[in-house]
Amino acid sequence: MSVHDDGAFKHLYRDYESDEQAKLKETELIRGLAVGSLFEDPDFPCDGTALYKNHFQPPKAAVPPDMIEWNRVNQMEIKDCVSPQTFIGGSTPGDVVQGALGDCWLLSSLSVLATRPALVKRLIVSDTHAKKFGIYTVKFSKAGVWRYVHVDDRLPCNRSGTVQYARSKDPNEVWVMIIEKAYAKLHGSYAALRSGMFYEGLDRKSVV
Repeated sequence: MSVHDDGAFKHLYRDYESDEQAKLKETELIRGLAVGSLFEDPDFPCDGTALYKNHFQPPKAAVPPDMIEWNRVNQMEIKDCVSPQTFIGGSTPGDVVQGALGDCWLLSSLSVLATRPALVKRLIVSDTHAKKFGIYTVKFSKAGVWRYVHVDDRLPCNRSGTVQYARSKDPNEVWVMIIEKAYAKLHGSYAALRSGMFYEGLDRKSVV
């Protein structure tokens, strides 16, 4: 048995020994793709299971899964995101814009973290293959251990192509959206991020 809290979703993250090992795994994940194909995360499918703990019974007033479109960043399918970049001029607290998800505690922690841009960049382990294959590797501290999460760049949007949840103030900057998706995967769904305290987010990221 692990001496750490592995959580209920251990199959959704990896415990690599280093960032370099995580990057090697990312390369392995795209190596088998057919020519012209994009990475699609098999462990966190873009459907109702990624949105809600019970996609058959979404939370009251929540958008039904069939009303959500999963649009790709690198295909410029996100409204007004015509030249996507992970960071544009670093990160600032004003970058973070909340969406329809009640995870202001997480976004507040990201805003605090953004006062030290180097720490935000530390979370994005790799965006090397994002432009060509639509894959990112992100890490968070959970139970005192760095947990690595691979995600694709398909994001929940409404029918107009607007991102449903968190985003950056600049529509071409994607770090907020990618970190939120990776954190949702770490905990099983976007809905799992509803409610909390901002210091929990900071603690779980081990920012110091």
